[in-house]
Amino acid sequence: MANICFLLGAGFSVPAGYPSAFDVSQKLIAYDNRYMYAHTSGFYLVKKIFYTLGENPFEEYNNTKEWNGESFSWKEGAMMLEVLISIYRSKIDSSIKNYEELYDFINNFRIYSKENIETILYETRLVGKRKLDDPYWGWWTNKIEKYSNDETESGSWVTAIGHALLCFDYLINDIIQKLKSNKHFDYQNLIQFIKNNTSFNFDFFTLNHDLLLENLFESNQIDYSDGFEAGKFYSDESPIMYHFAANYSSSNRIYKLHGSVNYWDYYYVINSQAIDKHVVIKHKSGEYHSFYINDGSGSQIVAENSGLILSGVESKKLRYSGPLVCDLMPIYKEKLDSADLVIVIGYSFMDAIINTVLDESVFSHNEKPLIAVGFGNAPEYLHTKMLSGTSITFQGDGIDKYNFADAQSLLDRLTQHEL
Repeated sequence: MANICFLLGAGFSVPAGYPSAFDVSQKLIAYDNRYMYAHTSGFYLVKKIFYTLGENPFEEYNNTKEWNGESFSWKEGAMMLEVLISIYRSKIDSSIKNYEELYDFINNFRIYSKENIETILYETRLVGKRKLDDPYWGWWTNKIEKYSNDETESGSWVTAIGHALLCFDYLINDIIQKLKSNKHFDYQNLIQFIKNNTSFNFDFFTLNHDLLLENLFESNQIDYSDGFEAGKFYSDESPIMYHFAANYSSSNRIYKLHGSVNYWDYYYVINSQAIDKHVVIKHKSGEYHSFYINDGSGSQIVAENSGLILSGVESKKLRYSGPLVCDLMPIYKEKLDSADLVIVIGYSFMDAIINTVLDESVFSHNEKPLIAVGFGNAPEYLHTKMLSGTSITFQGDGIDKYNFADAQSLLDRLTQHEL
């Protein structure tokens, strides 16, 4: 059975109304720490006021509460994020063009240094001049001053930056889901292409966090698998949930290399101590979730979640060795190695790790055809590959207009050759 590999970037989801990377970045410019709630469990939730795009109002979550004295450690992350965005914005002429570069910028402040602390303290005071109505800003300023005067606070400094990055991930999660417009495009050319070629394996490697592929397949009665299966993964007392088991039973397969809004990385928490035993769970939606179970010996275990979304240009490289993604990357290489046709849709070729595998598995084999959809002209990365002899076909139309005629012609010739 022949194999067809798809590599999907943000341009694949935009016709369905999902925000582009630029839209997400522009939304982050307006971030204010008061847009955040603290759930009673300590998780971040985003207030309705944060969403000004789209026609469907965001319904605030139940069981939420405003920040209180017990939630300051989480509030610290929200306020730290606001200050760091303000610093970043001032350095690039008030326009965040790439939120992944912003993630790297924030991550670099994990280093406990006098320069980093003084930079944040200066910006905290500057921002405070326009936030006289924020009842927590004085507390926050005193907190940063304490960091600058007490080196024993280095550990909590790293934690505060970590909370800012966690807050960042929750914002990206919510922006992707809540800013989706009512723009409708049914992707019927893609759906028909899959249905016309049931004798082929289709491997969809997507860098997007949304649930567009899953929704498309389900609404068009296309069977697919994503490597998850139902089961009890802690003990007999745990609830049945979908966990990643690398089980792919269908000829149509989805691999989300950068995570998903409905993937969560769970871990044990026993007696307030996190135990490093990760299990990736899939929820039907991207809503936040935690649950309590018994390990069978009377000890209570809390399974909590943190959004499994890869961000950052440089930071992302390190996270490729993390839960789930470390299992998917070898599959990505294996499938590209054996692919008879590769179709790239809406990907900007800006991810060094993804490109390295393309180089090894596709572009080192000049006879392997690749179709790039959504490119009127070859981007620099692909231009260099064409000069080396790789067979690349460019389709200037995006996925909303691409009819798959050239892809079907290639598959027909492949079928005839096999006969």
